[in-house]
Amino acid sequence: MPKLANIYLIFDFFITNADYRITRLKSYWADAEKKGAVESEHRNKLVNFSVYYIQRRLTFDYIAKKFIIKDAFFKKNSTVTLKIISLALGMCYFQSNSEGVLSELKIILRQYHNGAVASTMVVAVNNFLEKSSFAAPELKHKDEALGLSIRYSCPRELASHFISEAGMENAVEILENSIKFPEAVFRLNCTILHSQKLRDEFIAKFSEKYMVDVKRVYRDTPYYSCDRSAFNFTLTDLYEFRAGLLTPMGRSAFLAAYLLDARPDELILDACASPGNKATHIAELSSSAAKIIAVDTAEAKISKINDNIDRLKLNNIFTMCASSEFLDAGKLSGKFSSIGSDDEIFDRVLLDSPCSGLGLMRSRIELKYRFNGSDLTAMPKIQKPLLANVARLLKTGGYLLYCTCTINKKENSEMVSEFLNANKNFSVVSLKDRMDRFGYEFNILDGDYEMMQILPDAEGSEGFFYALMRKN
Repeated sequence: MPKLANIYLIFDFFITNADYRITRLKSYWADAEKKGAVESEHRNKLVNFSVYYIQRRLTFDYIAKKFIIKDAFFKKNSTVTLKIISLALGMCYFQSNSEGVLSELKIILRQYHNGAVASTMVVAVNNFLEKSSFAAPELKHKDEALGLSIRYSCPRELASHFISEAGMENAVEILENSIKFPEAVFRLNCTILHSQKLRDEFIAKFSEKYMVDVKRVYRDTPYYSCDRSAFNFTLTDLYEFRAGLLTPMGRSAFLAAYLLDARPDELILDACASPGNKATHIAELSSSAAKIIAVDTAEAKISKINDNIDRLKLNNIFTMCASSEFLDAGKLSGKFSSIGSDDEIFDRVLLDSPCSGLGLMRSRIELKYRFNGSDLTAMPKIQKPLLANVARLLKTGGYLLYCTCTINKKENSEMVSEFLNANKNFSVVSLKDRMDRFGYEFNILDGDYEMMQILPDAEGSEGFFYALMRKN
């Protein structure tokens, strides 16, 4: 692999910046390109390195502290020195050589130490790299959670949580998959591309235009992946997105509309709908024959939903700014005159609940560094009243799909169990038959298709929870 260009800019970003959101990262390198500091052909590689390092930062911090700095005699500027050496190690590992890195490392270190100390540290880094041959050392620890924390660069508390939730083997798989790059995945708009012939022609032209290998993800679905990282092949930048021909959507999130299974002429509530990906998918699957009310709590969120409705040229979704925790027939009829006064309004309800988001670490690279254990107990307090209220709005005989993008029983199976115990007129429906239609071997925790926890897998499925309930 050729050496990284613009090494000093990499140091500048990571030494002075603690905001690891992918949007912030891409904006930094795009600005550098506009200013002429980065050549366009290098930008994707710089994005890829930055993601690679963020995903592994704590691991490189540990290596720097244990194998490089442990015998150092300096005390001043120790925090920034650790950052610098950790980052230099990350660059060398990423490109499988130290070309260009060590000379820059010495210059950077001299800003914080005298020349002798800087030279000593560079020699220590070089000696370690030569001994390790750019292969990661075996990182083990008697404390299993701490061992996973070091190996997969996540807070120990988070590693411990995954072990308790899913067992050691699954925890390893979750964390291992969290440091892989996600593919760019998208669904086609079958309202516009209304025949298989049109869809096949679109995929052929798309593949040729962008020089990507496109393949179908799930059997008999208009859902595709391409062999480019979602971090440097941004689908929302493409003409095809703006024209409403495709919508980026995660592998596990894509299932929601199929599991809800809305029928023509039914009235559907999407209770926490922004940015509208699931609501628009439900609309497309119903051939625009179901009526969908998409609700969220802020005008900015409603604006995003409306933008997607317009982009996809759909006419059967109606939006409302409100909290679904307090939604009732009066508020709905005040907005939509066709809705009567009976509280049992909807044939089907989707509650994609606010959650801790721990199933999305592969694409939201900053998430693990923002992890706070208190979120795991705080989120159910938000979810419980939401679930109770939207259930009240469901017709007898109707279906409620509860889902989250996290891996936490308190937010998922325990939340549903508590709801079912308090609402004896609801029963859970097995999702096994509906999942079998996809022709894909999902990693389902404990093989439970009633309280279905999907775990992240090597192909890119996110951690998602689904439970479908019927009101009897």
